Amino acid sequence: MDGSPELRCTSPCSLSLPLGRHTIQIHRDGFRDVQRVFNLPNDPGVIIALSQATGVVSLSSTPPGLAIIVDGKEQARKTPASLLLPVGAHKIAIVKDGQKQEFTVDVREGVVVERSMNWGN
Repeated sequence: MDGSPELRCTSPCSLSLPLGRHTIQIHRDGFRDVQRVFNLPNDPGVIIALSQATGVVSLSSTPPGLAIIVDGKEQARKTPASLLLPVGAHKIAIVKDGQKQEFTVDVREGVVVERSMNWGN
C-alpha cells in the first residue's frame, strides 16, 4: 500500500489509512499484478478482481487429428490446436491409437509455446 512495505496485508484485510489519495498493488502467483488508485473517504472499500495469467500452447502432429490430454484431462480439440492455459507447468500428451507421446511445458504469460509430434507412417 502506498509503496510502503510496512503497509502490507494478505487479502481479505483492512488497514487504517489517513484521508486522501492512496495506491494499492496486489500480487498473487499465477495472476496478473494489479495496481489501483483510490481516495478516502470517497472510496471506503476497494474490491479488485484478479485475472489469471495465461499463455498459449500450440500443438501440431503428423498425422493431424490426434487426441490431446492436458494435465490428465482429454481436450475437445484435436491436433492441430492452440490451447490457452494458466501460467505454470503442464503435462501434455498426444495420443494415437492408444499410444502416448508425453512432455511437460512451462507456460509463461503472453508467450506461445509450440510443439510438434511426428508419428511417422
